[in-house]
Amino acid sequence: MRALIVLSPNESKRIIARGVASLPEIKNALKNSIIHISRGTTNAYIYEELTGKTVDKNSFVAGFIGDGKLNVLPPEERLKSITINQGKILEMEPQEILQEMSVGDIFIKGGNAIDINGTVGVLCANREGGTIGMAIGPVIARGIKLITPLSLSKLVPSVSEGSEEGGIDSCDQAMGLKVALFPVTTATVITEIEALRLLYGIEAVLIAQSGIKDMESALVFSIKGESDNIKKAIQDIEEIKKNS
Repeated sequence: MRALIVLSPNESKRIIARGVASLPEIKNALKNSIIHISRGTTNAYIYEELTGKTVDKNSFVAGFIGDGKLNVLPPEERLKSITINQGKILEMEPQEILQEMSVGDIFIKGGNAIDINGTVGVLCANREGGTIGMAIGPVIARGIKLITPLSLSKLVPSVSEGSEEGGIDSCDQAMGLKVALFPVTTATVITEIEALRLLYGIEAVLIAQSGIKDMESALVFSIKGESDNIKKAIQDIEEIKKNS
């Protein structure tokens, strides 16, 4: 069976979050290891899926694109990052928990761009590289699993080309903060496509994007699979739409 679905940004984030929550390594780590969830709106949905708790998504961010510029939420207005250590929920910043993390643990960090090669780009307004700059060394050196959830609404031609545009110090003027694009090639990336495959065993192809009114930045997917699986996916998406 083949069908067409339309996902708003928030609907995409919910589907992606459920896909991440369904990963076998996530289920195992919830009981036996450490999962660190860095700030980000998609990660806020993941936090909800893993804990059953509700979080203020607009406060679970640091840097963001909003109000017409490259922006940042003041530290006093931010929620802390979340760590789940063998089922126990802790408010811990990444620099605190990274010292304890090793093989079998999971670090979840969102991104701002992805290209057709699967390379992720993370915007950094911090001259030390921000969260990803701090985490990537320990993550790679110790074999910590890096999971990056992000929507295909963030698809760009080339993350490598974007990162080669230069760093913060080479930017003369910016609308908001000066930033650099940090390329990440070692993450397990979960987009809408991977999430739909994980949740329903169906294949998805992005065929269009960006609408009007409440569907600006919406994505249109063609989905294929067994009839029951397609119908279940559509049923769940319709339910998400009602609750968005």
